[in-house]
Amino acid sequence: MTNIVRPARKFIVSSVSSDAHMWNLVFLQLLLEEHGGEVRNLGACVPDQVIIDECRKARPDVLVLSTVNGHGHIDGLRLIKKIRSEPDLKDLRVVIGGKLGVRGAENVQFIEGLAEGGFDGVFESEGGLRNFQEFLGLSGRPAPRALPRPRPPVRVPGTEAPAAREAGEDREAMGVRVAREAREAYEAHKAREAHEDRMAEALA
Repeated sequence: MTNIVRPARKFIVSSVSSDAHMWNLVFLQLLLEEHGGEVRNLGACVPDQVIIDECRKARPDVLVLSTVNGHGHIDGLRLIKKIRSEPDLKDLRVVIGGKLGVRGAENVQFIEGLAEGGFDGVFESEGGLRNFQEFLGLSGRPAPRALPRPRPPVRVPGTEAPAAREAGEDREAMGVRVAREAREAYEAHKAREAHEDRMAEALA
């Protein structure tokens, strides 16, 4: 894998078809938007064909897949094979990250297979976020400013998170909860970055 050299400003962010988690997608949306990216967030449990159709329609610079349910190596490999088989999408830059399997530290074994399958970047949970930022050229700290307010995910019929449906949680309530969780996680991430900067200055 080599670092992206073309500017990446337009992103589609999505989960894989079996993953009902949303906070990670909103987190990535916040991260990319803070660095000036235009983000289309498809949400959770998005079918493969919907992702393909949205990429064809929106023409993003990068498709970012995030998964935390441990099935990323299965769903991701299936999806990337479909994407690479589409003549007009075969050169689309696609990355995947998160919890790619359920084997803990052994999840790193899935990285090579996913890269060989066609992903331009594969990022396992441990250290994955920093590597993801460096891969996309986002490692520089943006100027301090108010966090962007995340836009709600694109409404794709039939892709609502199963957990929310079963709990009777409506989309608005789920959106508020997910946005709060993602914002808290992102603020914690920014605090860690600030601490690392202070430590680096102290040791310089």
